[in-house]
Amino acid sequence: MLQKDNVLIKYYIATFSFQYFNNEQFEAERYDRLLADYEKASLKTTTSLALLSWGQNFIFSASLSIIMVLASRQIIQGT
Repeated sequence: MLQKDNVLIKYYIATFSFQYFNNEQFEAERYDRLLADYEKASLKTTTSLALLSWGQNFIFSASLSIIMVLASRQIIQGT
């Protein structure tokens, strides 16, 4: 990620020099590829964090439900 961020900053700074050397098309295509890679990485990160959050919520909810069932059974038994 850091390398891609550095490349993006470099592109913003050196835009006019690319146009001056008539290499604008190549750099635009390279920039588009980097943005596509960045988008894929961002999507993977978002997806994995969403799955992690869902897993944590499931574990917490299941544990809480089990504790409530065990507590209600002890209340019914009178202990």
